[in-house]
Amino acid sequence: MTAPLLRMLGAQTLAELRARWRIAAFSMTSLALPVVFFTFFGLPFASQTFPDGVSVGAYLLVSFAAYGSFTQAAFYVDALAGFAWSNNQLERQIVIPKSGEPDVMQVVECSTPAPRAGEVAIDVIYCGCNWADTMMRRNTYPHPVTYPVVPGFEVSGHVSALGADVSGIRVGDRVAAYLSEDGGYSETCIVPVESVIPLPQQIDLDVAAAFPVQALTAYFMLHMIGRVRPGWVVLIHAIGGGVGLCLTQLAVKAGARVIGTIGTAGKERRPLELGASRVVNRNERDFVSAALEMTGGKGVDLLLDSVGASTLDRSFAALKTLGHAISYGEAEGRPFANLWERMVPKSLTLTRFHMGHIEVGSAVWKAGVAHVLAGIVEGWLRIPIEGIYPLREAGAMHGRLESRQVSGKLLLATRE
Repeated sequence: MTAPLLRMLGAQTLAELRARWRIAAFSMTSLALPVVFFTFFGLPFASQTFPDGVSVGAYLLVSFAAYGSFTQAAFYVDALAGFAWSNNQLERQIVIPKSGEPDVMQVVECSTPAPRAGEVAIDVIYCGCNWADTMMRRNTYPHPVTYPVVPGFEVSGHVSALGADVSGIRVGDRVAAYLSEDGGYSETCIVPVESVIPLPQQIDLDVAAAFPVQALTAYFMLHMIGRVRPGWVVLIHAIGGGVGLCLTQLAVKAGARVIGTIGTAGKERRPLELGASRVVNRNERDFVSAALEMTGGKGVDLLLDSVGASTLDRSFAALKTLGHAISYGEAEGRPFANLWERMVPKSLTLTRFHMGHIEVGSAVWKAGVAHVLAGIVEGWLRIPIEGIYPLREAGAMHGRLESRQVSGKLLLATRE
């Protein structure tokens, strides 16, 4: 209801609407008061003249016009000052001042940002929590981190303001967004218009904050890098995590068979429910022998790994000749220095993927967004929500994610 009303009245934000209303009301008041006074008190004497010959009516008209102009100018200043103040309100956000444990994160207040040309302001309702957020906090993220930093790469909410040269999006629209430069743990965030994802009515805001990073990462690895084909066998490490669950469903939809590994007992249930053919606990059984058994000794066509270190090192033995490995995380540690020795014997290839290298707004990006949104709406792509935390409990959310007991998505509710 609010958004259509704002658009009808030509305003972009409630603050602007309030300012416009005050200007209109005060303008009417400054006009009405002289008219009423002149009608009831001046009109009976309007035809008379002062001793110097000046008409009383003319004198009253000039006096009241001057009064009205002065009053209207004062009201304009007051209203515009109120508008400026309302656009300088404070908001809360989570800041990581330095590397450390979850309790290092702080709730701070800052001025509400305003969008520049080509940008959109979003009143954030939910922000997705990803393993990358914890790596930024621990200073183990593979890309440079400068403290203090506001974590968060994906959000959902409502458009609150538009910068210049923005089209196709309106104030009040329900949207999700991918933040290539973090900043999502905030009540308001500013993003380039290309990063905004308008939402179908069938997708709730909690799910909307849960899919941009994990589901799109899964899509690009499978379809753009891996070029998955029907009949392939795909090995997914950490299959019980958020990306692993998305990879499972997208691979099955593409006609592949999925074998996955877990490091925590109990996390095999959800990927099996979502279509995985087999899940192996890496602490209980050799996943290489399981993969070779499933493929008749041939090896899997495609490997997707977010664990790194010894797990990635052993995984090359599970790939078929000319097979491809995609690394997208290092939860256990960075890859060993012996990659050449591992790849040469079977002409294997390796990609280290980071979604930040996909050009947001490109044809490839739009294809991925369309595919994922269609999957969620049609019901074949499920994004399980494991927990929602208020802004002040961001540390507890990180702690739970790092416990490795989560098989789904954790969200931060930025507005309480």
